[in-house]
Amino acid sequence: MAQSTPLVVMTATPRATLVPTRAAGATVTPASLANSSGQATHTVASGDSLWQIATRYNTTVDAIVRANRLVDPNVLAPGDRLVIPR
Repeated sequence: MAQSTPLVVMTATPRATLVPTRAAGATVTPASLANSSGQATHTVASGDSLWQIATRYNTTVDAIVRANRLVDPNVLAPGDRLVIPR
């Protein structure tokens, strides 16, 4: 009797699909919003600093501190809304 040869079938190997996800604890910050006086506002997200916010809106930390009458510029809480001076 003749020996049978195993049949090898080549199939395509599935490729990994990368799906972007947010890092744990990351939050999405809405773009600046204009209030009734035409000034922009920013909603503070976890990890935000006044320096980052000032840089994002092309203003200074001091200008944001004055516009919002912040007593301690080192204390920001997620959800705080800041007026961004133009």
